[in-house]
Amino acid sequence: MLQIAFVVVLAVLWMLTLTQTGGTDFLQVRVVQVGTSIVKVIDVMTGLAIIGLMVTLRGPLALAAGLLLGLWALTLLGVPRLMGVPLSPLIVFVLIVGASVHIVTHRNR
Repeated sequence: MLQIAFVVVLAVLWMLTLTQTGGTDFLQVRVVQVGTSIVKVIDVMTGLAIIGLMVTLRGPLALAAGLLLGLWALTLLGVPRLMGVPLSPLIVFVLIVGASVHIVTHRNR
């Protein structure tokens, strides 16, 4: 149940980055500046939600959440590509592979 709450929080944060809804100005407040990248409140909240997922999940999904945390940190620092591959398809690839491995290795209890 806790994992569903973390996923809902991540979905809401993603939706708030796409739309400019009223009353969410506090999410754009600058927390810290790392080089030329500005870390905002919404970035910190996204990182905390990914860490929460990584802690509450186990198995292949926890590893996928750990990889997502690393890719999130790279995008936060302004790295657009990793070895010539854009990060956006890598994020989708990690999600698909993690979910597929979880489904294949899931055991009924």
